[in-house]
Amino acid sequence: MAQSEIKKIIRQLKKKEITVFDVPEEYENDIQIVTFERKVGLLITGKKGFDIISNTFFVEETLIHIEVDGEERKRDVFLDFDNFDSYFDFLNDDIYDNACYVFCHLPGHIVTSHEIDFKRLMERKAFVEDSIDNYSLSLSNDEILTYRNAAQIHKQCQQWEKNTIMMGNFM
Repeated sequence: MAQSEIKKIIRQLKKKEITVFDVPEEYENDIQIVTFERKVGLLITGKKGFDIISNTFFVEETLIHIEVDGEERKRDVFLDFDNFDSYFDFLNDDIYDNACYVFCHLPGHIVTSHEIDFKRLMERKAFVEDSIDNYSLSLSNDEILTYRNAAQIHKQCQQWEKNTIMMGNFM
């Protein structure tokens, strides 16, 4: 029953009788439908990889439909997977491009069974390109003036403290 429904949905997508947004929720992540959507450019895979915080694998994708009038509609899709096997299968072995696996530990049997190129898998260190080194501290004239005034007040307070201590010694 489900297999015939999947074929029907794919046929409707081919004939443009339905859009990617009309695929029933229970079938939208079916591997046959997803593979077809990717193949014809209705589903674009973005970032993917391992999320160290949630300890899951993830895929970010975008569903695209171009209306008759040429207007483009998009919807972002985020999927996460508790294990590598389901993640690997969902991506049809396409785990390398635009992917990050820093801090991901894959057991040897998974690397072997999926014939993973571990060096290629660990090429990307992070999706975030910005770091503290990309920025410099440049102070405005107001900030410099405020700092100098604060330094002067600090010196005056230190002098006042010395004078107070000295006066206490004479009493």
